[in-house]
Amino acid sequence: MWKIKAECRTSVQREVKNNHKKVIEKQQQLADIEEKLFTVEEKWIRNGIIKGTYERWYGNYNDRSLP
Repeated sequence: MWKIKAECRTSVQREVKNNHKKVIEKQQQLADIEEKLFTVEEKWIRNGIIKGTYERWYGNYNDRSLP
């Protein structure tokens, strides 16, 4: 019985560790997308890109940032 309990605990700890790594990766991906979105918004504000380009890239990055 103790062996099963120990194996379950180890398995859960391993899964938590893997999930933590995934969360960190997703947070980094979100930060990267938000930075790109901010850049597109800056270019739009400064008239560096046309409306169609802004809408396309904004939609692309915004879709990627949503779950």
